[in-house]
Order: sequence, then C-alpha cells, then structure tokens
Amino acid sequence: MMCGDRLNIRRFVVTLQTGRNERLIKWPVLKIMVPYTRQHILRLEKQGKFPKRIKIGDRSVAWDYWEIVTWIEKLKSARTQPMGSDSISGRTLPLLIGGGHGYD
Repeated sequence: MMCGDRLNIRRFVVTLQTGRNERLIKWPVLKIMVPYTRQHILRLEKQGKFPKRIKIGDRSVAWDYWEIVTWIEKLKSARTQPMGSDSISGRTLPLLIGGGHGYD
C-alpha cells in the first residue's frame, strides 16, 4: 500500500450472523494489528503460538478478531517490566471496524 492510500477496513471484515459480536478479519487488517510477515504468522500457527486461521472460502482465510486481541493482551501481560505512566496499557484496543474511526 502506498503512503497516502486509505485502507477500506470494511472490505476485509466478515461479520458472522450468530447474534454475538464476532468478527473475522482478513490479512490487510491482521498485518496492521500484528507486525509479522505471513510466513512468520503461519510458523507461529503451526507451533500453536498464534490463533489459527479460519477457512472462509475456497481461496480465502480470516482470523477471529477477538482471538487476536486476546493473543496481543497475553503478550502484553507477559512483559517483565510494566510500561511507564505515559503508557497506553490502560486503554482499550482500538476497534478497527465501523464508522467514525477514519478507517472507512
């Protein structure tokens, strides 16, 4: 993606019709949340150290948004030294889906 290009997040999010707040995210959203390469994520998945992808079509996969958020939170809680008072650790992770966030 070129600098200045805007990512249309809604294009890469699948909402499940289960009555619960479940969201599946595709690669463009995942790479914003987790700064790893596709190969490294696949390696971690195979080792059981990263949430497994979900096949949503013949040639399409996605990840559960809340599983990714939980994985990130576990990484943060495993740190040996807490961040300083200017940290964002007390904030809620930004929800990358929906209007009003500048991601549409």
